[in-house]
Amino acid sequence: MQYGGKEFQVQRASFGNHYEVSFTTGGEIPKDLKGLFTSTGEAEARIETFVELNPKVTKNPKSIPAAHPVKASQKDK
Repeated sequence: MQYGGKEFQVQRASFGNHYEVSFTTGGEIPKDLKGLFTSTGEAEARIETFVELNPKVTKNPKSIPAAHPVKASQKDK
């Protein structure tokens, strides 16, 4: 998935058993995606919700995992 021409990635945080969202080429991510996530699925769901709510984002269907649908409760946040 891309935002402003940059590709998102989910990676293990530098400490603990958590994950974080970043851009593959570096740079500051949107504030809605900052923080730590307990699973890659949780991080990917947050990215998907962000993409749905922000028209600046362009979807790349190859990078959207179908196994992690966004729950209705997450869309309202």
